[in-house]
Amino acid sequence: MSAEFKAKVEELISYHQIIRNEFKALMRRSYEIEEKYQDDPNIPKGLSYFFIRFWITIEADMQKEESHLFPLLLSDELEACEDIKEILEGHEEQELELKELMAKVQGYELSNEVNKEWTEFIKDIKRVVSDINIHMERENEILFEYLSEIEESSSLQACS
Repeated sequence: MSAEFKAKVEELISYHQIIRNEFKALMRRSYEIEEKYQDDPNIPKGLSYFFIRFWITIEADMQKEESHLFPLLLSDELEACEDIKEILEGHEEQELELKELMAKVQGYELSNEVNKEWTEFIKDIKRVVSDINIHMERENEILFEYLSEIEESSSLQACS
């Protein structure tokens, strides 16, 4: 692969750490807010459960990308095709889960009863969800670019 492609993969890897930091901060805050406002009907319940469940999924995917998929891509291995398809499918599932999260918190955001701390937390959730979605879109672009390059350079359909 080209030096430009390698730089793109390194960009993805470095962004994984940003996602990890941002998401861990959201998890901590969700526990604090749920505990502090456990009796407040204006604060949704179960966000910390969502965050920990989603964290397990997204962290496993990032680790798989870093330890398996990205090294395959950088070594020009055609066998990366199935792994790419799996990652792309995982991104679709994660996007749906994040949409469900946003629908849940936006309903509470519109309430007049919500306090300032919750309003700030919603802003942070939106920012992190946006960052994750942007990252997944960028990752998808790079993976599709890789597939296109492989198919162009091969007489075979690389990932049929």
